Amino acid sequence: MNFGGSRLLSAQFSTTDILVASTIGTTETAFATQFQFPASYWTANKLVEVRAVFGWIATATVPTTLPKLRLRKAGPTDYYLYTGVAQAQAAFATEQGFMCSWMLQGTGAPGAAVNLETGYLGEGFGGFIRNTIAQGVAVDTTAALTLALTLTFGAATAGNQLALRQLVLLEHG
Repeated sequence: MNFGGSRLLSAQFSTTDILVASTIGTTETAFATQFQFPASYWTANKLVEVRAVFGWIATATVPTTLPKLRLRKAGPTDYYLYTGVAQAQAAFATEQGFMCSWMLQGTGAPGAAVNLETGYLGEGFGGFIRNTIAQGVAVDTTAALTLALTLTFGAATAGNQLALRQLVLLEHG
C-alpha cells in the first residue's frame, strides 16, 4: 500500500500483547509484536517510521519504566537504537493510551557495519524524549534483523500492566 511516497511495511494489532510487572519483574522483556527486516534492507537514506500505540491497562502504584527499541540479529546480537530515561508514570485505574514514534534511517550501503540514525518523536510515554544511545549505531545488515520494543519495570508490582496495541511501520521516500 502506498501513502503519497510512503509504503506500508507492517500494520499489526493485538489485544493480548501485555507485559505484567508481577510476571516479568525487573527483567528487560520484549513485546511479542515484532517485525523482521530482510538481510541487506538498510541502505543509504532508507527511512522507516515506527509507530507504536500503547495502553496502560491499570497501575496499582506509580510504575517506573524504561522503554527500548532494538534490532536483533540471530545469534543473538542486539543493537539498541533507542533507550529512554527511566521515569515514573502517574497511577490510574482505567486504560490510558499513548503513541510513540521513531524514525530510523540508514546511512550507507548494506554490510557488516551500517550506521542507523534514530530519532524519537516524543508523542507519549510520559515524556521519554531523550535518547541515551549515541547516534549512529553500527548494525550488521548482512542477516535479517528483528525489530522489537522492550520494557523494564522498576519493580515487580502487581497491577502494573502495559499493552502494545498497535505496531505500524512505514517506509518513506
